Amino acid sequence: MACLDGRCMKLLYDLMEWGFAQTELILFLDTHPDDVRALEEYNRVTQRMNQLTREYEAYCGPLVVQDFACPQEYWAWLETPWPWEIDY
Repeated sequence: MACLDGRCMKLLYDLMEWGFAQTELILFLDTHPDDVRALEEYNRVTQRMNQLTREYEAYCGPLVVQDFACPQEYWAWLETPWPWEIDY
């Protein structure tokens, strides 16, 4: 079983933090759909999430099985730890 190195762990933590912020903004916008500032912040956070996702996948591998581009890489995701196997 491969392990996540320090860079992968840092990116994973960042994705979790920014993902939390993104979810909170989505919930806020559900009840405040006309809040322009919140929408701008959501767009900023989403851009950062996309950037972090691209960086993580380029260095550490795909986050979800649907992100595999090449059939020969299809089972490579099994080489990384499952979320419950990571010692956070």
